[in-house]
Amino acid sequence: MSQDFHPNASPDHFWMPFTANRQFKATPRLLESAEGMYYTASDGRQVLDGTAGLWCCNAGHGRREISEAVSRQIAKMDFAPTFQMGYHGVGFGGISVGGMVNNRKAFGALLPGVDHLPHTLDLQRNAFSRGLPQHGVERADELERLVVLHGAENIAAVIVEPMSGSAGVILPPVGYLQRLREITAKHGILLIFDEVITGFGRVGEAFAAQRWGVTPDVLTCAKGLTNGAIPMGAVLVADHLFDAFMKGPESVIEFFHGYTYSGHPVACAAALATQQIYQQENLFQKAIDLEPYWQEALFSLRDLPNVIDIRTVGLVAGIQFAVHADGVGKRGYEVFRECFEKGLLVRASGDTIALSPALIVEKAEIDQMMELLADGIRKAG
Repeated sequence: MSQDFHPNASPDHFWMPFTANRQFKATPRLLESAEGMYYTASDGRQVLDGTAGLWCCNAGHGRREISEAVSRQIAKMDFAPTFQMGYHGVGFGGISVGGMVNNRKAFGALLPGVDHLPHTLDLQRNAFSRGLPQHGVERADELERLVVLHGAENIAAVIVEPMSGSAGVILPPVGYLQRLREITAKHGILLIFDEVITGFGRVGEAFAAQRWGVTPDVLTCAKGLTNGAIPMGAVLVADHLFDAFMKGPESVIEFFHGYTYSGHPVACAAALATQQIYQQENLFQKAIDLEPYWQEALFSLRDLPNVIDIRTVGLVAGIQFAVHADGVGKRGYEVFRECFEKGLLVRASGDTIALSPALIVEKAEIDQMMELLADGIRKAG
């Protein structure tokens, strides 16, 4: 069972600067290098990074501490196996429980026994909310209907993104996550938070679970875990789940499957160095401290052509545009293209532009982002 997402959302891997599709022509220029808040494009232009790479370079680009930590670890031990059996593939499970409509259309239902909650985007009642929207907590009560339909004993877990990032920065209504926790706890159903995007300071605090005061049974994370330097993901579990895996016979491996790169030492070195940066530079708190300035800057775009909603919390934002007569995604892509040409990298998700700058961003760079974005919106309009 999973939270459903906005019907106009595009797949997470659909990144328009470098990928063409049947509807739009891709931008031909490539990014060659990066440092701090900027990329350098192949034509020599400086491109202010408004997305922290792809929601992951939260401490900025080119951090020497991370590259040096990776170099030291590779010299010491480049790989060690962490399991002997139980291997399995990946991919279709995430598509099955996800609500990304384009993915589901392309691949079908896949895993059986998956149901979906309605998404929480409500422009009629919540457009231009500052912070979490006030309306929509009642949508969590759809879970009660699904419990009656399937039976609590037949529901393994409810998995949600606390904030749906790639679907277009869809924020949870006030009390929504708390209500899901209440219902799952009442019926003995596990609650899983997918914090691949929200983890490590993106919404303020280390995790959205902490920012919004909800403790899931399982929390998944990646992206900002290593500052994007090395691919790595992690799963955090409650004590009662950990203990259940530790109660098997001594001769049997505790967790009976894994991946080739599970526990990769180079990735772990990058993760440890990244966490030290977050702590030493107090970057999670900086996201909270900058939140009011970030919010005011974003809402300065409210009256620009075709802007129908602005959603923002922590150092993340979604600016949604009216659908173009030529079809869904056309206007969002035009805004993206105009911004990229002017030296600002943003993320286009359907007709929503997502911003997620590194947590090292300064107010002057926020101002510059808004200036370039506003110009791009006007030109696309």
